[in-house]
Amino acid sequence: MRDEVSDAPQVSDVHRVTDADTARALGSGEVPVLGTPWLIAWLEAATVRAAAPFTGPGETTVGTAVRVRHLRATHVGGRVEVTSGP
Repeated sequence: MRDEVSDAPQVSDVHRVTDADTARALGSGEVPVLGTPWLIAWLEAATVRAAAPFTGPGETTVGTAVRVRHLRATHVGGRVEVTSGP
């Protein structure tokens, strides 16, 4: 992994919540809103892409800790944007 910091841009992904993304479908809750495990997966995917300029061939990143605050529930059909940067 490279040590220097660059001006790499932030990475943003937009998702539309589907029935398969809900807490009910995941078994992590009883309501048809975005499940936290999906939110974390989307955040991690954006982070891997944002870190790509800092990794060498065959290298990637792994998460070691996650702290997430859900600010509000997102129902099926709702839009979620996740952003990550170096």
